Amino acid sequence: MFYMYLLSIIFKLLKRSFIAMARKEYLSSEARLRFDSPPQLEDVSILLQIPHWAETYLRTIGSATNKVGFILQLGYFRVTARFFVPHRFYESDISLVVEKFKIDPNDIDMNDYTHNRTYYRHQEAILREFGFSSFNAQYNGISHQQALFQEAIRLTALQTKPSLIFDAMVTYLQEKRIETPTYNALRDILTKALDAFSRDLEAIIQSYRDWE
Repeated sequence: MFYMYLLSIIFKLLKRSFIAMARKEYLSSEARLRFDSPPQLEDVSILLQIPHWAETYLRTIGSATNKVGFILQLGYFRVTARFFVPHRFYESDISLVVEKFKIDPNDIDMNDYTHNRTYYRHQEAILREFGFSSFNAQYNGISHQQALFQEAIRLTALQTKPSLIFDAMVTYLQEKRIETPTYNALRDILTKALDAFSRDLEAIIQSYRDWE
């Protein structure tokens, strides 16, 4: 009886902890903004010195806006294995690209790039050339989102601090060469994993009660 009572107390404490975690953000507001923003580069050469395949691809792009968008997506991805929405591209980076590649700044409107199918085609080309897979794709019949959910469940059994689980999920994607999605996408998966872990704990407690 004492063992069951102790187990019940432990479960209640764990459940309360996981419910609290599921109700809040897993990163600070500053960290969330930083995560969903392009990297602030100390060495801008990664933007200006593009691979040979990218030089060839760039020559097939007619629009000045699309050229700048492609170059920035490429440079940011090389640093973070992520893509970012164009309205968060830094004006300073745009100016660097315009100067280096001799593009007329008057022909550039990044709002057009945001609502352009070309924006996604560029991502597909970058993923392909670097041997990465889109987060929305699947492998062996299992979506990357589902695979990450299973990994998140495994991590919740090893670590109760959500920010560390979050970091481990990003590391998992990088090791598997899968595109890292937005903070919100990762947060939703982590929340579901924490909820699932809480339900599993409750089922274990109930099974012991039934056995008793």
